[in-house]
Amino acid sequence: MPATAESESAMTGESVSRRILALFTIGFFLVLIGIAVIIVASLSSDQNGSLNMGAVIFIGPLPIVLGVGPDASWLIIVSIILAVLTTIMILATHQKPVKKNVD
Repeated sequence: MPATAESESAMTGESVSRRILALFTIGFFLVLIGIAVIIVASLSSDQNGSLNMGAVIFIGPLPIVLGVGPDASWLIIVSIILAVLTTIMILATHQKPVKKNVD
């Protein structure tokens, strides 16, 4: 039996849903691993209370870069570079949907 357009689109939608779920799951576990690494590193370091932190917060397409500590300038520079690379990758992978004519 030949597949109809509805069954093909349903299979494609299911495939996309599985990919999104897989990417979400991988991202979630990567964040958990990152948090665990940061906790272990902070507990095992001997810096006598010295704190370095850098962060990038994305609100829509706009990055907000934060930094604290003696090495904050380096962390801010790295955060800005990562924010620019992330924005470029998002723009490069953004695809417009292709409309198909069904006759």
